[in-house]
Amino acid sequence: MSMQFWNVSKKFPSFSLNAVSFTVEEGSAVYLVGLNGAGKTTLVRIALGLEKQDRGKVLYNGQGCEQVRNKIGAVLDNPPIYSNLTGYENVFLLSGKKAKEVSPEIYNMLKIDKRFLRLKGKAYSYGQRHRLSLAIALFRNPKYLILDEPFIGLDFEAVQLFQDSISYAKKQGCSVLLTGQDYAETYMVSDVCVFLHEGSIVSIDRTSDIQDFGERFSQLIEGQRGEKFA
Repeated sequence: MSMQFWNVSKKFPSFSLNAVSFTVEEGSAVYLVGLNGAGKTTLVRIALGLEKQDRGKVLYNGQGCEQVRNKIGAVLDNPPIYSNLTGYENVFLLSGKKAKEVSPEIYNMLKIDKRFLRLKGKAYSYGQRHRLSLAIALFRNPKYLILDEPFIGLDFEAVQLFQDSISYAKKQGCSVLLTGQDYAETYMVSDVCVFLHEGSIVSIDRTSDIQDFGERFSQLIEGQRGEKFA
């Protein structure tokens, strides 16, 4: 159940994605790495059918997004938790499942208890909204999981909970796509890093082959800047 980006291109007035191609294999996590404006969130939006590319394709085991939408779980940087609904009601509305129908393992993994679920969405902190959104995404038993900036604004405990959940998803055979500026946290749960600079891939590295992530990142980005202004 792989997720494949094939020559994805999109032109904006001041920016363009340039024939981006990579694959997220089943049971692995790919980390889209780049500075702000590199094209990471645009790729995520295209993958979810929220943005239309000019050329290329995003395929889920050979099918388009619309054909597999019920197999995709996603958590974006602004979780869509309804403020006037309880956690229980949000779970049912967004996953279609009642509390007794979902895995207690996921609740326990994300430290979500009955008291948490009785609260209304407006009482949740930013990190709690993210935790509930990730739980809802996992309750759908996704084959593909897309997380845009999953660690932003999270405290140390929540970061660990998210890392454990991503590892759990991979063990379930999920293909996971990650973005984020929290390099250390995201890099630790990734199998492959796709380095983006100004809409183009500059390198695709296996995480196990990178000895010093910060040095590798600086080398690639500074190298591209050097080429541009030389």
